[in-house]
Amino acid sequence: MTQSALRAELSRRWQSLTRAMGADREASQRVGETLLDAYSGPDRHYHGLKHLEFLFGEIDQHSGRISDLHRLELAAWFHDWIYDTQRNDNEARSADTALAMLEEMRVSPNLRERVAALIRMTRSHTSSGDEDDDLFLDMDFAILGAPARVYDQYAEQVRAEFSWVPAELFDAGRAEFLRSVLARKRIFLTEIYEARLGEQARDNISREIDRLEG
Repeated sequence: MTQSALRAELSRRWQSLTRAMGADREASQRVGETLLDAYSGPDRHYHGLKHLEFLFGEIDQHSGRISDLHRLELAAWFHDWIYDTQRNDNEARSADTALAMLEEMRVSPNLRERVAALIRMTRSHTSSGDEDDDLFLDMDFAILGAPARVYDQYAEQVRAEFSWVPAELFDAGRAEFLRSVLARKRIFLTEIYEARLGEQARDNISREIDRLEG
């Protein structure tokens, strides 16, 4: 699918979501275009429209397990709205911007606060004890358990997003992050994701660490 076709498909999904929520139509249209512009940026080698498509595929696959579908869909849309590889506060900034934009759309205070809270959780990927939260965090991490070829492409795309970082520094930092993930008792928070993707994720992560440190 071309970038323009994917953008059109995602735009339709956004419109369907905001209509179902009863959000302000004009504000929703404006916010939707802003979101799509952000995810279409030339530096979004991984965290772009395809990442959104991937997340929505995971949400659709597990929609029957999700208690608040609107919340997870909104979190998917906003969680990487701001993605600047030279900063370490992207999640907080994305959450704060989501709060403001959702207020413009006339989304209820309770829902927008809960969306922002979920976005902030993507920084640490630790369980809150809420099944919806854990599912969403696992969906965001699901690329780690992708088939080897897909994972390797993801790793290359992440490197491209950090092209300004010298290779030695990037490799050391990336390996440290991957080792922290591998050191977890379980990579995924939910049983369903751990059973489906845990073993493949460990294989992928170990292979990338070997490459980075080889």
